[in-house]
Amino acid sequence: MTPAEIRRMQQQAALDAREQEKAAEREQRAEAAAAKARVEQERAARQHEREINSAIRTGGRVLTSRAGQSLIPGVLGTFFGK
Repeated sequence: MTPAEIRRMQQQAALDAREQEKAAEREQRAEAAAAKARVEQERAARQHEREINSAIRTGGRVLTSRAGQSLIPGVLGTFFGK
């Protein structure tokens, strides 16, 4: 092999190595973004669950309170024409 061919092969090998490094970095960034999205989705699901539980507890307190006991017949009577 001539010195020029050897130099071209070395340059090509270096170029290939850089391309592989860039591909690995892109893959790592994609994995990190996916992990971040999963964490955010789990956080949103927990928040949603807390909101539902809070609404259920609040509704239960209203229904069992004296004001709720007197309010319910009035509201239902209005809706159903009693």
